[in-house]
Amino acid sequence: NIFKIKSELKITENEIIVISVGSLCKRKNPLFISNAIEDMRNEGINIRVIFAGEGEYLEELKTKSGSIVLGKIDNVKDYLNVSDIFISSSYSEGLPNSVLEAMSQKIELLLSNIPAHLELIENTIKLDDIIFNLDDNCDLQDKILRLKNKKYKELHYQNYLNNYTAKKMSQKYEIAYIDYVIDKNWKQNMKNN
Repeated sequence: NIFKIKSELKITENEIIVISVGSLCKRKNPLFISNAIEDMRNEGINIRVIFAGEGEYLEELKTKSGSIVLGKIDNVKDYLNVSDIFISSSYSEGLPNSVLEAMSQKIELLLSNIPAHLELIENTIKLDDIIFNLDDNCDLQDKILRLKNKKYKELHYQNYLNNYTAKKMSQKYEIAYIDYVIDKNWKQNMKNN
């Protein structure tokens, strides 16, 4: 399947492939990624970006050099597996599921410096290598080039297994709920005494 996708997208051996998954809207900031990649291509760097998702910027992204716009797809994992780096340039996030999915597929991450991203990877690796400043083209481009020689994907995968699988998340919710009930009962008992 990976070979089929690489063939369909005409991915060459030395090409850097980055991917962004999610809504193609202002909050997710896909034009920033596309413009950074376009600038890199203009400097002679063999790189392309895959966008998987729908939204207001869908048609505009299709006109950008080096952008492969898939629209909404069901087989996101297949496209993550043909990519070198997952990028999220969001201005804000809750729990970023697309980042978790990328972590689960052992792909390098480049994330904007927002609290939700920092929380996901805190204490895992050196943040300077995978966190970039929002809307800073030079910082993102520099991190892409530096990251292609790093090997953090195993650390991301272990972080995912240790903290973010469905089982781990349900255990955390259960603990939080029990703590809440105990705290609520304790406060109620204190009022009654």
